[in-house]
Amino acid sequence: MIFHRFSNGDTLERVEKAVIARFSGPRRVLSTAAHGGGVREDLTAAFNHDCKENGRKDTPLRAPTYSEHVAIIARELGLDPEHVCGLTTAASMENLALCEETYEDVTVTAAVTAGVDENGGRAGDPASWHEPPGGTINIMLFVSANLPAWTMVRALITATEAKTAALEELVVPSLYSSGLATGSGTDGVIVVSDRSSPRTLTFAGNHAKLGELIGRTVLRAVKEALYKETGLCPSRQYDVFTRLGRYGVTRAAALERGLTEERIGRIACAPELVTCAALYARALDELSWGLLTESDVAGACERLLRDAGMAARLDTSPEKPLLSRLAEMFLEGLASLK
Repeated sequence: MIFHRFSNGDTLERVEKAVIARFSGPRRVLSTAAHGGGVREDLTAAFNHDCKENGRKDTPLRAPTYSEHVAIIARELGLDPEHVCGLTTAASMENLALCEETYEDVTVTAAVTAGVDENGGRAGDPASWHEPPGGTINIMLFVSANLPAWTMVRALITATEAKTAALEELVVPSLYSSGLATGSGTDGVIVVSDRSSPRTLTFAGNHAKLGELIGRTVLRAVKEALYKETGLCPSRQYDVFTRLGRYGVTRAAALERGLTEERIGRIACAPELVTCAALYARALDELSWGLLTESDVAGACERLLRDAGMAARLDTSPEKPLLSRLAEMFLEGLASLK
């Protein structure tokens, strides 16, 4: 079923568990796809495929390599594997976000599926996978103008910056470290430009209007896709344990401190405590990044707890890292609340 038509005749359609972009003319495509990826000028289509089977996300490859696996999917979708690139994901195509921005004669369209509840990570986190089988935030980006190859690479960078900005604005935690997520370990991007367009653009950075359009479109689409797939939004992040969970301030840890489920429920979304937790988390972040000293952060955190009506003292034992002791002080403060 076709659900979007571009002004140049290209279409977006849903076929089974995939969204397919069909090209009506010559396109230049840059993608991170394992099959058909890189810079290509001979593609007739690109797709994003939901790889879940019966609701399961850990589906095995159907070929010796991931590239061959995607080629099998392409054939099943009725596409020529030699002239197509494809991404896979565990996100549902029903939750795809489609956003568009136009300036004068240039239109940028982003079609995004996203979910980071199970795979969000930060650049530089410890890795355990090699050759991962699927993407979690998949971005298909369409530019109505003709972009040289080097401009398309810059467009991919701008799109990636926008994706990370969306995660930052939602304070999405990494699941592999105490940092904020910058993406997932398996994200994918496809950038498509129209080689037949009379309009050629050569810069896609943040100082150019094209870069602005890409940034705004991708940021909006990533946020919308995250909400549609998992319900991730500002109201869901308005929670003490969501803000500080990556540092060990979790519901489970609060239960171990003697707090009841009922008290935890009252504490979690109390405005003064969420605000305190947000500022506390920022202080811990800046300590871990080396922007603030240990004495700066220790003093600031004690004042934050005191101002929020919590009674707690910092453990001065040198055996534990300061970040751990600060997290324990926050939990002690929560336990002190009446």
